[in-house]
Amino acid sequence: MQHQGASGENGFGDLSATLKYRFLSANEQNGNYIVTGLLGVSLPTGEPPNGGQALTVMPTIAVGKGFKSFDVQSTLSMQFPVDRIERIGRTLSWNTAFQYYLPYDLWPEIEVNLSHFVGGPHANRTQALITPGLVLGKFVIHHRLGIVVGAGYQVAVTEFRTDDNAVIATARMPF
Repeated sequence: MQHQGASGENGFGDLSATLKYRFLSANEQNGNYIVTGLLGVSLPTGEPPNGGQALTVMPTIAVGKGFKSFDVQSTLSMQFPVDRIERIGRTLSWNTAFQYYLPYDLWPEIEVNLSHFVGGPHANRTQALITPGLVLGKFVIHHRLGIVVGAGYQVAVTEFRTDDNAVIATARMPF
């Protein structure tokens, strides 16, 4: 897939993979929660500005809790480049989404993203983004396979920012 960078250049992005392990979970009748660990790896296969500068490993912990029609989902992760650490730095990311279920599989949400930079060109700086949005689904396609789509508008709320206001879209096929 090609991606157009901020400079207008086209090119391929990086190749990434994620391993996921569910530590704890319970359905709605038994507590309605989940605790999951993820380990992501990104290979710098893309050309700048569309690709990273180093092999990166990103351990993540994800938690979620439902309260009847309301739920909270949160992730905490740290990005560790394998080399060029002084040039790239590390990023601590915290993301929390608050969702409310409405009939017809509508999920209005507010998402908060915080990124704190450790080392590198943005050392000791933090950015915050708030994204109001709407998620639709899960709509069943066949047996357990379904589709979920959503969109929101990301707003940068700190003076320091590496990202700016933008439309965000998502599509998933859970099974």
